[in-house]
Amino acid sequence: MLSALLEVFEKLAKDEQDSVRILAINNCIALGKLDRSDVWQEQILPMVTSCAEDKSWRVRYMMADNVKQLCEVFQSKATSVIVPLYLKLLGDQEVEVRTVAAARISAVAALSPTKEFLESLMPSIDKLTLPRETSQHVRASLAGSVLGLTPTSGPDSL
Repeated sequence: MLSALLEVFEKLAKDEQDSVRILAINNCIALGKLDRSDVWQEQILPMVTSCAEDKSWRVRYMMADNVKQLCEVFQSKATSVIVPLYLKLLGDQEVEVRTVAAARISAVAALSPTKEFLESLMPSIDKLTLPRETSQHVRASLAGSVLGLTPTSGPDSL
């Protein structure tokens, strides 16, 4: 039954209409919760990657918006697959994608609050400031999110 469901999902995730593909991330999350086995989740992760690299900014937006849930569902692959995809979205060509990705920085950092992980985020965060980032919306989103990093980083990680 699950394999038949996955087959239908894969077809929908590749649909030519972005309004159909937008729902793929929520479906990835739901399908990932159905079975937490590595074998099952390995079948779903290519769809997550596809969404993060989709030609439609709206699909990439959904990936960035749901990054925390994706990391929670795909825990074993969060730092090796989900977070690197997310870091690319922080530098996306579309302002809307960068804005929502910047807003999720503290949520992603809370998943792995190590000094090394926070240091890996810093180059992407730095690119979201002037003079590189010209969008005030992205910078405002980042400003709101940076405050959320303080409980994660704290004085011990300085």
